[in-house]
Amino acid sequence: MYECARRDPNTPLKTTLETLAELVKEGKIGGVALSEVNADTIKEAASITNIVAVEVELSLWSTKPLTNGITKSYSPVGRGMLTGQIKSYKDIPEGDFRRIVPRFQPENFEVNMKLVKELEQIAKKKNCTTAQLALGWLISLSKLSGMPEIILISGATTAERVKENAGAVELTNEEMKEIKEILDSCEVIGNRYHAMGMKMVNG
Repeated sequence: MYECARRDPNTPLKTTLETLAELVKEGKIGGVALSEVNADTIKEAASITNIVAVEVELSLWSTKPLTNGITKSYSPVGRGMLTGQIKSYKDIPEGDFRRIVPRFQPENFEVNMKLVKELEQIAKKKNCTTAQLALGWLISLSKLSGMPEIILISGATTAERVKENAGAVELTNEEMKEIKEILDSCEVIGNRYHAMGMKMVNG
């Protein structure tokens, strides 16, 4: 599968997709995928060639993309926020991209920590980490009636994190309901990217 990370504002979508469709026909790539695009772009793209997946940021930290179809979920542990490793803005290293992301700014951080703390309580009862709970939520969500197939793209910076992520738990309907109630009561505030980055999403 080949995927353009964003919609290119300088090249017509038709040109990009027709080129990729030709590569699929030649057997050089397995399929064409999109990333961070809106519904109109998906419709336009689907009229040009077959689209095998659309990648979006989807997690307990970002739930807006829940629509029918197949979803590739990147940042399923909320850029590390849902791992329980980040307790304050000061825990984010100097020079780290997250230091300029609105959701991590001090004025938003404490509000957003409410969600993490609530999830930590469920993880404790489940005898798992919050990261495993977050990944398990996406896997369990994908199995619910009417939900899209969700493909997790889970990054990790250490071998230990890879092992931890592999231990994603299965959640019961009751636990999914409990998490939904938490999501309904804990609004995540602040954009996912800084102003320039937001111009490149939902293209």
